[in-house]
Amino acid sequence: MGLKAKLAELNSDLDARLRGLVAATDSCDRYYNMMAYHLGWLNERFDIQDGNHGKRLRPCLCLLVHESLTGAVDKAVPAAMAVELVHNFSLVHDDIQDNSHHRRSRPTVWSVWGAPHAINVGDGLLALAYAALASHDLTPEHVCRGTRALSQAVMSLCEGQFLDMTLQAEPGLGLDRYRAMIARKTGALFGCAARLGALTADAPPHVEEGLHDFGRLLGEAFQMHDDVAGVWGDTKTTGKPARDIQERKCGLPAVIASARALGPDARRLIALYARSAPLEEDETHWVLDLFRRLEVREEAEATARETLRRAEKALDEVAPPGTASESLRDLLSLIRAQG
Repeated sequence: MGLKAKLAELNSDLDARLRGLVAATDSCDRYYNMMAYHLGWLNERFDIQDGNHGKRLRPCLCLLVHESLTGAVDKAVPAAMAVELVHNFSLVHDDIQDNSHHRRSRPTVWSVWGAPHAINVGDGLLALAYAALASHDLTPEHVCRGTRALSQAVMSLCEGQFLDMTLQAEPGLGLDRYRAMIARKTGALFGCAARLGALTADAPPHVEEGLHDFGRLLGEAFQMHDDVAGVWGDTKTTGKPARDIQERKCGLPAVIASARALGPDARRLIALYARSAPLEEDETHWVLDLFRRLEVREEAEATARETLRRAEKALDEVAPPGTASESLRDLLSLIRAQG
């Protein structure tokens, strides 16, 4: 079975379990329906739909790690559910903080029902994540250690969001600050997913740590590729100016450009990204041309490739090629193909 078919199968099983957890009650059905809307199962009128729930790489990473160690995924499902719910809690809150009106080609929860309801939806998803982890399918030791790992990841997510908001206001803070941000905002939950897959398999401590490092670096590389796609991905299919530039997102390309630009270019770039309104089309084209002149795309893609190489090395140290870890190597290839 190829990786894409494997991920689809894992997602189908995960979806059924999540639907059972996010179930409406008689008195608060609208509240749970808002959660279901965000998760892609209902439309704005709360009618059933076959929506887009995203790639779900984080929970699938948890399941694939567990499978590589045990040959099955069942015992890791509660942990994978917890990871997915934490991820979605962060997305609901991020959309409010970033003033984002759309996610996965649909209006965001806050833009439909308002920020107060959306905050409550996000909080509920976080609470359900811990309920999933406390499933009777896991031993008390697994629940205790898993809760500690998940709590550390949630705290890192919050730190990462803080650093992200700081970076958006000050794009010249540099690559070190960007790396610190994505290590928390994206790397932490990927790393936690891999750790949960390993600890529910009772892996030796050095294997658990190695797989955690693999997951963290995989997440960082995923974020870097996503930042590159946010600038150049749309132009491949539509020819339209890049959305992340229009929205002044300080992802990896903007950070590299801020470090490389000099004189008038540097001053104009910082002034444009410091604005509160989206960039005009001619301004977007100017930034895109600056990125071209500074060879930003080449540097960003090289940085992502190097991070993936480090992830592969971490995996090699605890799961040499030719072992049951081939699905994890396929995951590396999948993220590499984004570049």
